[in-house]
This record gives sequence, C-alpha cells and structure tokens, in this order.
Amino acid sequence: MWTLDLGSTNAPVNSLDFTTGQQEFFRGVRLSVSADGKEWSPAGGGEIYRYVGDSRREESLRVPVYGYPRRSLLARRNSEWK
Repeated sequence: MWTLDLGSTNAPVNSLDFTTGQQEFFRGVRLSVSADGKEWSPAGGGEIYRYVGDSRREESLRVPVYGYPRRSLLARRNSEWK
C-alpha cells in the first residue's frame, strides 16, 4: 500500500506511473482518494505489468486516476483489499 500526499497544491492528477526493477510481473491496482485521510472513495485502477512475449518486451506501468484528488491518493495491490 502506498499513500501519496498531494498537499494543498490542487494540481490535477489524471494518472499514476509506477517504476520497478522487477522484470516480469502482473499486479492489479486500485486507487482511492481522501480529503481527510479517514474516509476514502474509489478513484481508479487497472493493471500494471511487464513481460516478454514473442521475443519482445510488453509493459504497462500507468494507471488512470478518475475525478479530482484533493489531498491524498492511496494505491493498493488488489490482494491488499479486504
């Protein structure tokens, strides 16, 4: 689980890019937003992955963010949701 504090900049956020040194993986990601850090609402999600297939590397490391996050953005792997 990762929490990103957006502070009071009110800067628009429309996607979240991940970086990793892991060569092959697949992860589901869910995003939530909160103005107070206590109550969270869905804000997007998708899958991030990297693999080699047909002699070429495929990857997608960007997840879209929906709405307009005001203060905090929370990213979790699907396996971390209860």
